[in-house]
Formats: sequence, C-alpha cells, structure tokens
Amino acid sequence: MAAILTQGIIAVDKLKEAVKAFHKEGAKGLTREQLAKAVDLSLRGVDRILAQLRRDGARIDPVAVPGQRTQVYHMTIPPKWDRRISGDTRLALRLAGLALSASGTRQWDGILDVLNRLADERMTEADRLVFKRMEQSVRVQGEVEDPIEGERVLEPLLRALDSRREVRLDYRAAGWDTCKPMRVIPYTLVHDLFAGSAFLVAWDPEHEAVKFMRLNRIDGITQGGRGLLGPQALKRLEEAAAYQVGGWQDHRGVFDVEVRIKGTYWLQAIRDAPPALPGFTFEPRGRSALIARFRATHPAGVQRWVLQFGADAELLKPLAWREDMARKVASMAAAYQP
Repeated sequence: MAAILTQGIIAVDKLKEAVKAFHKEGAKGLTREQLAKAVDLSLRGVDRILAQLRRDGARIDPVAVPGQRTQVYHMTIPPKWDRRISGDTRLALRLAGLALSASGTRQWDGILDVLNRLADERMTEADRLVFKRMEQSVRVQGEVEDPIEGERVLEPLLRALDSRREVRLDYRAAGWDTCKPMRVIPYTLVHDLFAGSAFLVAWDPEHEAVKFMRLNRIDGITQGGRGLLGPQALKRLEEAAAYQVGGWQDHRGVFDVEVRIKGTYWLQAIRDAPPALPGFTFEPRGRSALIARFRATHPAGVQRWVLQFGADAELLKPLAWREDMARKVASMAAAYQP
C-alpha cells in the first residue's frame, strides 16, 4: 500500500482512518469537511487521500446535496487492501446465521461461531452496536439438540462429498442398540425443517438403494475408494433429495399430493408464508378453503404435515395415502376413548 501528509507522502494510518470513517457513516456518506475532521488533515490532504483510495480500487462518488453547494462522498466499493466486512455484508451474514440456527438444530453452531468471530474482527464499533441490539431483539423458538461429531463425522463426510468417494460409516438406525457398519457413496446433505434435522442422502451400492441417514446417528466415517454412480442411481438420488418431506423417501417414485385446508387462520398463514414443500402451489376454493398441491415420495412426512392442521385439513390424494391416513386417525381417536 502506498503512503499523505504535508510533504505529499501518503501515510497508511490516514488511509485506514478515512476508510474507517466511510464504513462508520455508511449510506450517509461524508463531505470533504467531515472527512478532513475525521482524519485530522487539511482539505488538500483529503483530496490526496481520495485520489489514492481510488487508485487502490475504491469507488468513491460525489453526490450533490439538493439546495446546497456542498457534495457528499459515498464509498460503494472499498480499496482492495481493506479487509473490513461492510455493514450490509455483516447484516446478511448475521441474518443467515440466525435463520440457520433457527432451523431446528444446533449442529451448525460451531461453524457459525467461527464465521461470526471472523466478521467481528472486521466490524466497526458502530456495526458491533447494531448487531448486538439485533441479537438481543431476535428470539428463536423450537431449537432441538442435534449433536454431531465434527472431527469424526462432519469433516470427513464433507471431504467425501467433495471428492464423491465411497465411505464406510458406523450407523445406528432407529431401534438399534448399537451401530452397524455400512458402505455407501455420499451424494448430498439435506437439512429438513419438517423433521428438524440434517440427513445424509447416499447410495448403497450393495443393495442398489437410496439411503437417508440422520447425521447425529453416524458415529464415525472411514474413507474408501472412488465412488461410481451410474445415471439411474443419480436420477434416484436427486429425486429422493428433491422430493423428500421430513427425511422420508420411498423407491417407488414421486407422487402428486392434494390436501384440502379450511379455516381463516390457516388460509391466511399459507398465503403469507407458503411452506417450502416440493413444488408447492395452492388454489383458493371460495373464501373459506383452498387446495394445496405438492409432490413427495413417502406418506409419513406428508401425514405429519397434514396432521398439524387437525380437523381443518383433509388429505385427498394419493388415494392409498388417504386410506392410510384414515386408519391412523381412527387409531388416534381410539386412544382417547374412555
């Protein structure tokens, strides 16, 4: 970085102070007089600073103030050497972190902490105050503990996904008392909010089947050889990942689902925030009902979603899933008989 003062030499600390002042004021910008005060230099010194910052890659544009002779300078792109994270970028990062931590699992907390510490190092004091107030104003309900061994599971799993290598993992399925070894080719990770957990979607080459495995049930991973996925396997894997609901999938294909929902509250909630179900659409039926349509591969996740509406929802299609739902509802009602 080059270096300004009275003899025409640019001092690094003055350049940094100028950039810091621009970051602090953000969208308000600075006049030459305000920048001169911030860096304790003359107006001529400020002009030299602006010229050097532009040579260093910064974009600083003067904007006329209506009704006044003065101009306000806005820095929309910082110089190449500036490693500070802007307020907008930091806001996006923090909101992403809040959204991710609110998605039903705390498994990403360690990664988010690293990102936040990295961003904190490059924030202005004004930024820190804004984000502190924001964190105090946001509350998350419904988090669940979903511990995942980072060094033993997550890191080798991400490496296997990157290189598409076969792995041997120790997995404890629901109802199993101990882990059992499995040989699979990892395909992708799915973070399903309906189930409140993250899943590994993988191909089982021995049984030629798609596997959905909760990450918190994987005890360890050992790298294997190069994985080979044919076109048919890739198609089934992508279908399973795209159309799963609640971590459930079925090899029999993708089904069209229709649900009739009624009730003023539910209808407005769906209009305001349509659920992120695969291919979700809805069609109003009068003022008091709608038909929701989406696609899925397994009835369990669909039934779990429909049951949240209680008597205000009716599963219409597929017919076989509707009949299964009727049996489940009858069984539920029997549990409440005297």
